[in-house]
Amino acid sequence: MNNLKILFNIINVVLLVYIWGFSVVEYFSLPERIPLHFDINGKPDSFGAKITIFIGAVIATIIYFLSRFLSQNPDSKLSNIPNEMRKNKKLSGLFVRIVTFYVLLLFANITTEIVLISKGKYQQLSEVSTLILTLMFLSILGFFLFARKKVQE
Repeated sequence: MNNLKILFNIINVVLLVYIWGFSVVEYFSLPERIPLHFDINGKPDSFGAKITIFIGAVIATIIYFLSRFLSQNPDSKLSNIPNEMRKNKKLSGLFVRIVTFYVLLLFANITTEIVLISKGKYQQLSEVSTLILTLMFLSILGFFLFARKKVQE
C-alpha cells in the first residue's frame, strides 16, 4: 500500500506541474477572452479575460495541499470519510490521494480543453471530463466496498 501512496503522490505532483506549466506556456498565445463556463452540452456560455486561465491552477494547488494535509491527518474535522476508514491511516491516506488524482486529472483536462476551445481547435468540451467523473465515482464506490471488507476481516 505504501508503494501505491508514493505512486499517487508522484502522479499528483506531475499533474499539478502540468496544470501550471501548460497554463503559463499557453497564456501568451491565448486570445484576450476565453471560456469560463460551459452549458450542459459542453458549449461555452460565459467568457472572461485570459488571466482567468490561472484560476484552475490556483484551485488545483489549494486542493493538492489540502489533500496532503488530510492524507496525513485522517482525524481532522475537514476529513469527510467514513469512520471505518479513519481507523486505518494507510487506507484513508491512499483514498485521499486517489480522489485527489481524479480531481487534478479533471482540472488538467478542463484547462487543456479551455485552451483548445479558445484557439478554435475544439468547439465544446469533449466527453473526457464525463469519463473522468464516472471513473472517479466508480473508484470511490469500489474503495468504500474494499474498505468495508477490510474492516470486517
